[in-house]
Amino acid sequence: FPSHDKLHILAHLPKDPHLNAFSEQFLFAIPSRSLAYFSSTKWASFLQDRFTFFQNKVTQDLQQGVFELTTSPTNPTQKILQAVCLDANYIVITLEALFKEFGFPITKLFHPIVSVHLDQNQIVDLKRNAKDSLLVSMVYIEFETAAGSEILVDFEHRVALHLSSIQFSFQHQAQIVNRLMSVKQMISEHSFALSEPQTEWANLLDWLKAANFSFYGYAACNPDGSCSDQLGILSPQCLAHSTTPLDSILTDHNTKHAHDKDPFQFDTIPLKSPVQRFENLMRLSLKIPAGKGYVEHIFLGLLKRSSLFVKNIETPIIHLKMKHIFEAKQMIPGSYDHTEVIRIFTSIPKFELFRMSAEDLHKMVEDMLSITNPNQVYCFSTAHGLKLQLLIVIPHALFSKPNINLIADYLRTKFSHEIYEILEIRGDEKSRLHVHFELSAPVNVDCGTLESEIRDLIKPWEESLKDALRQAYPGAEGVALSEKYSHEFPSHYNS
Repeated sequence: FPSHDKLHILAHLPKDPHLNAFSEQFLFAIPSRSLAYFSSTKWASFLQDRFTFFQNKVTQDLQQGVFELTTSPTNPTQKILQAVCLDANYIVITLEALFKEFGFPITKLFHPIVSVHLDQNQIVDLKRNAKDSLLVSMVYIEFETAAGSEILVDFEHRVALHLSSIQFSFQHQAQIVNRLMSVKQMISEHSFALSEPQTEWANLLDWLKAANFSFYGYAACNPDGSCSDQLGILSPQCLAHSTTPLDSILTDHNTKHAHDKDPFQFDTIPLKSPVQRFENLMRLSLKIPAGKGYVEHIFLGLLKRSSLFVKNIETPIIHLKMKHIFEAKQMIPGSYDHTEVIRIFTSIPKFELFRMSAEDLHKMVEDMLSITNPNQVYCFSTAHGLKLQLLIVIPHALFSKPNINLIADYLRTKFSHEIYEILEIRGDEKSRLHVHFELSAPVNVDCGTLESEIRDLIKPWEESLKDALRQAYPGAEGVALSEKYSHEFPSHYNS
C-alpha cells in the first residue's frame, strides 16, 4: 500500500480509475526519499504526463519497444527519454551503458514496472498482479546534452536497436536454451575429432546454461551460409530492424572458420553486443553431422559476471588447458610456478581462456615466467597464418589509460589489418595487453624493435631526461646531473 506521502500525492490527481491505478504502480517503484524531488502538486502533474505517454504507447508494438525523445520546455540542453516495452532483463543496464558511451550524464531516472491488462488494444485494468495482465517496463530518463541533431538521431537509432535486441533475446530465451539442450543430445549421438574429450563439451553446455552465460541469439546454419531457425538477435524480425551488419559479420566469421580442424569452437566475433555490456559477442559454434554434410548450430551471447567467480580449475575446457600446462612443465602443486600459473589464469577474462588454444596458453605462460625484470617492457608474438597475437607486458607503474591508448594507436599503424582487438589485463606486477590481429598480409614480427619503440613511447619525461644527460655526460658526472636536475623542472616542461 502507498505510504502517507504517496497517498497525499494521489489525492491531487483527477478521479480517473486508470490514472490512479497507474500512478499507484508508478509511485510503488519510487523510494519514499525520492518523493522530495517534487511537491505533491508537481508530482500529480508529472504522473498525468507519464500516464498520457503510457496510454498512447502501450497499445503499440511492445515487442519492439516504443520510445520518444523530447527536449525540456524550460531547458534546451535537458532531454527526456521515455520508453515502454514488455518487461525484460537488462533494459536499464543497457540504456545506462548507452548513455555512458555517448557521454550523456543522466540527471533523473525512474523505472516502474506496470501491470496492465489489454483487450483489443484497450486498457482494461491496471491493478498490480491482475489476472491476464502484462508486465510492462516504463523508463523515464532526464539527461543533459548540447549535442547536435546528427548525434541525437544516431542516439535514437541506437535506442531502437538496443530495445529491439533486448526484447527478442528475452522473448526467445526458453527456445534458445531448448536448442542448446537438443544440441547436447546430438553430441552424445555422434563421435567427433576434438582437441578435448567430447564429454567436456557436453559439460560446458551445462555449465553455460547454469547461470554462467547470457544467450542473446541462435541460428542453425548450413555450409553454404544459409541459416534457419533463427532466434533472439538473429531472428529475421530483429535483423530487419537492426542498424548493425550482424548477419554479414557472422557469416564472414563462420566462413573464415569453416575449415578449422575442431568442429566445436567458443570464440568472439568483431561486433559489440547490443544487450547489457557493449563487449564483443561470444560465439559458440557446434557442427553436427546432418545427411552428407553438417549443420552449424551457433549461439551468441556474453559470459555473465558471476562466471568470473567460478574457479578456472573447476571450469569445463579451461581446467584441461591448465592441466596441460601443469603436466608439460611438471609443476608441483603449491610451488611458485604452479601458483603463478593460477594467478595468470585468474587475471585473464574467461572468454580469452576459452578461445585460446592450450598450446598458445602454454606459450603465454612460458613467456610470462621468462620475465626477470618487471620494470621493463616485453613483447611476445604468436602467429597462425594471418592471425597474430601479441603479448605486451608493461611495468605496473606505467600501465595507465593514456599509455595504453598510445600503444594501441602505435600497433594499429604498425600492422596492416582487417580486425583488431585489445584486452587490458592488470596484474600486481605483470600488467599486460593481449592484442589480436587478423592481418591483411603475413608479417615478420620483430619483438625487439617493438619493445624498444613502445618503451620510448611510454617512458616518463624524467626518465627521458636522465637518459639524455647520461648520454651527453657519460659516467659519474651524468649520474650526478640526472639526480640533481630530473625533479627540478616545472611541470609544464614535462608535456
